[in-house]
This record gives sequence, structure tokens and C-alpha cells, in this order.
Amino acid sequence: MEKIILQLKRLEKHYEHTVKTYDEISMLDMAHTLRIWTELKSTLTTDYDSFKETIFWTATPIRKIMKHIHNSQYVLAYLPKEGVTTYASKGQFAESTHFDNENKFSLAVKVKNTGQAILLSQYGFVSKALTQEYVNAIGNEKDTKCSYINWLGSETVRLQYKNETGELESFTLSREMLIKRVANVYDASHTSLNDEGGENRFDAPIKWLMGFKCGGLPLPCFLLLKVAQDILENVPILLSKSNK
Repeated sequence: MEKIILQLKRLEKHYEHTVKTYDEISMLDMAHTLRIWTELKSTLTTDYDSFKETIFWTATPIRKIMKHIHNSQYVLAYLPKEGVTTYASKGQFAESTHFDNENKFSLAVKVKNTGQAILLSQYGFVSKALTQEYVNAIGNEKDTKCSYINWLGSETVRLQYKNETGELESFTLSREMLIKRVANVYDASHTSLNDEGGENRFDAPIKWLMGFKCGGLPLPCFLLLKVAQDILENVPILLSKSNK
């Protein structure tokens, strides 16, 4: 358990500095540390029965909104239950290089101002004008509790965009996939100067997601803050149960 606690403290150190400063080096180190937590999933589940408990929250959009936007470009991401509290956003909530004022689009973001910090718990861009009914539908996500290993494999962001041929292509990224691709492609675990590993099918959609900002950070990076926060909040609880 000592090695697990060491990795937990390591993650906490990088997370605390990242969420307060948006320091790029700390962000890279946090992404690399999160990659280790994906590699620990089998060990944690095998060695500690408490990690089979359903303590982690995940969320998915409801069918109503998906049916309505099926022919649009979109990105939908949820950060249940408490969202991410950030101290370095400088008042920036959501922006995108893909949608501008010359084209119709809808934005759905849940933000709570807590004084020195802001809390973001939902993020959605859709390339069409939505009525308030459907904006509200984006926020009526389905929350589910799951175990650590299922949480890593469950959805953290859903998107649809026009690929190189101009056709709409949709992706659903799990937390584990997001961690691994950000760590591998954006210089956290491997240098991007060496492309011997070839291109992964998720690299293009993650590159597209980098054109969105949430709380002042590229969206994939902001979602990693949430992953780190959930591990730091829940893993100590599960480890304490294993000690009893």
C-alpha cells in the first residue's frame, strides 16, 4: 500500500499546483501520473476488495438531446457530482476556435462562482441554435455510480465533428483513453518529436477538442483535472476501508 500512497501524494502535488496556476509543466506531470493510475487498475481491483465498490460518479447525455443534435457538430462533457473548482481561470468559462459569432451555435455551461474560485460541472457546444428546452436537456444528464475500473472505462466526453472528408464522425472517449492519448501525444509521457508510434484513431478527435477551452484550459486538460480530483477524493476512502 505504501507505493499506492506515494502515487496518491504525487498526484496531489501536481494537481494542487496545476489547479491553482495552470502551470504547463505541472499539467504534463499530472497527466503522466494519471497514466500510472490507469495501469494500477487491475492491481487495485485484485488486491483491495474496496475498489470494487461503486463510489465514483460518471454521467451521460440523455436520449432526447442526442436525438435532436445527431446531425450537428457538438461536444458534451460532464463533471459530476461537484464539478471542478479552479482558481486560475481568470473569469473564462467557455470558448471555442471552431464556432464563432458568424455561425449559429449553442453553449450550455454550468458555472458557480464561489468567490476566489469558479466551479464548472457541465460543458456543451452544439453547432445549431437550440431552444431553451434543449439547452436544459443538455443539463439533464444521467448520473451513474460505478467502481474504479468501470469509471476509468466510462464516458468523459462525447463529440461529433467533420473529419477531413467533410463527413460527420462521432466519438465517445473514456477517461482512460483521454488520459493515455493526452499523455502520449502532448509530451507528458512521450515526446511528440518522435512519431514512431504512429497515429491513433483518437488523436484527431482529441486535437479537435483542444480547440475548446473550459475554465481557461483546453477542454481535455480540464477534464483531466476532474479525473485527478475524483481519484484524490475517493481513493483515500477506499484505502481506509482496506485497512480495517
